[in-house]
Amino acid sequence: MRKYFVKALAPIFSISVFITAFSLSIFLVYGYRYDFEEKEVVSTSVVDVCIIQENANIYLDQELRTSDSCDKFFGMDLGRHKLEAKKLDYFSWKKDFYLGRERAAVYKNVFLIPRHEFMSIVELDEDIDLFFESKKEDFNNPIIVDGFEIWKKKGDKKSFITRYSVPVQQAQYFYNSSNLLITTNEGVYVCDFEAENCQLITSKDSDSSIFHKLHTKKITFVKNGLLQEISLKYSKDNIEDTEESL
Repeated sequence: MRKYFVKALAPIFSISVFITAFSLSIFLVYGYRYDFEEKEVVSTSVVDVCIIQENANIYLDQELRTSDSCDKFFGMDLGRHKLEAKKLDYFSWKKDFYLGRERAAVYKNVFLIPRHEFMSIVELDEDIDLFFESKKEDFNNPIIVDGFEIWKKKGDKKSFITRYSVPVQQAQYFYNSSNLLITTNEGVYVCDFEAENCQLITSKDSDSSIFHKLHTKKITFVKNGLLQEISLKYSKDNIEDTEESL
């Protein structure tokens, strides 16, 4: 009798466990958890981050969460948080953000800038004026520079992107729409305008133009009267041929 009773209850128990686990997973996916200290259900959020470079360490609130460059972190408390991505021989990327009612923070295609020793610079054997004259069409992008400010144009309207610390000569998207290539009298910078991280790439002639073709990691500029090209993509093959190092 007891054996028959246990056998009859087994399917019911299995179904109950399944329903409980399924309900709990839905509960978490939709951004809720039970706070045992406060003894109440609280709202939570998710952070979705992906670094372009592989094997970057991602820190959330100063705690290492993954070394796989891309991940989603569920069950985050609402409020202020700190996000940081680190990789050897690259500048760190930092972002302070606030999780509110939208209950999600997404940071995709984050581009880490290589440190100087992992950049290569070569001199281009071309006429400077003719080079920039032939590349003018590639400067066509929806970025507007107004003194210290950078705006994005869409149709007849424009929206504010960021304000820089010194007057900006030129600005354009770099590699993707999250990064800007900004030039000033001081030099050339790559900036993540959301995280407000800017890294000086190189100095240049103060009155020189800068050229960058979208979706590449190469920048052409004038330095010491010579046309030079800097590559941010480290390669063992071309680093030995570098004629100048930063």
